[in-house]
Amino acid sequence: MDIKPLITAEEIDNKLAELGRQITADYAGKDVLLVGGSSLVPLVEARLRELFCGPGQSVLYHEPSRAVAYGAALHAAQ
Repeated sequence: MDIKPLITAEEIDNKLAELGRQITADYAGKDVLLVGGSSLVPLVEARLRELFCGPGQSVLYHEPSRAVAYGAALHAAQ
């Protein structure tokens, strides 16, 4: 059986770079909460860490079932 991928690792990386540029332009200095299974893919996780973890910054990981509640609490606190 010959399986052809729908998207390559290079294409994923390019899309993440594009998304990262958009997010950093639109949300500079703000917290960003990403929800979804794709953020747990090792390639995606590594690229997000590169984009958003500068000196003194960290990434918070939450169980997917709790991520939406956490985001809602952050939003409500504003």
